[in-house]
Amino acid sequence: MLRNRFFQAGVAGVAVVAVQVILVRWLLGGGSIQPQAVLAAQALSEGIEEGEREVAAVQLARHPEEPAAELRRVLRESESPKVRAAVIRGLGNLYDVDSLPELIDAMEDESVLVRGRAGVAVQRIVGLDAGFRAEDPEEKRGEAVAKYRQFWEECQQPDSKFIEYMKDPSKAQKSAEEYHRRAKQAGEQNGEPKTPPRSESEEMDR
Repeated sequence: MLRNRFFQAGVAGVAVVAVQVILVRWLLGGGSIQPQAVLAAQALSEGIEEGEREVAAVQLARHPEEPAAELRRVLRESESPKVRAAVIRGLGNLYDVDSLPELIDAMEDESVLVRGRAGVAVQRIVGLDAGFRAEDPEEKRGEAVAKYRQFWEECQQPDSKFIEYMKDPSKAQKSAEEYHRRAKQAGEQNGEPKTPPRSESEEMDR
C-alpha cells in the first residue's frame, strides 16, 4: 500500500512537471524564440489587435540577441502609442546610446504615454534629469528637450567622453559629472553661472 502511494505521488509529480513544461512552451511560442524580424513584423502588423502588437514589441525588447536595431525600426514605423512605448522601454533598459536622437524626438510625441517613457529612457541612458515631465505644458517640456538636444550635440565633440560613459551603465555618474564640469566651465567663460540638470537615475518600470 505504501509503495503504491509513493508510486502514485511520483506519477502525479511527473504529470505536474509535464504540464508546466507544456505551459512554458506554449507561452514562448512552441518552446522556441521567435526571430527578431518576425516579432518586429507582428509589432507593426495592422492586421492584429493592438494588444497583440504590444506583446510582440515587449517580446522583441526582451530578445537575447541585441534587438536595438529592430526596436528602433519599430519605433520609427509604428502608429500605435502602446507599441512605441513598449519599444522605448526596451531601448532604455538596454541603455542604447545610439537610440538617443530618436528617443529625444519621442519626448515630443503627441502621446503622453510615449513622451513619459521616452523621458525616463533618455534620463536613464544619459544619467541627467533635465526636469522633463510628460504632462507639463508644451513650452516647459520643450525647454527640457532642448537641454537633452544640447547634451547630444556635446557628445559629438571630438574630446567628449560622454558616449564612452553612457555605453557603460556603471559610468552613468561620470557622464553627469562631466556635463556639470563643462557647463560650469562654459559659464565661467561667459561671465555668468550656469546650472546644469541634477543627476538622477530612474527605473523604467516605475
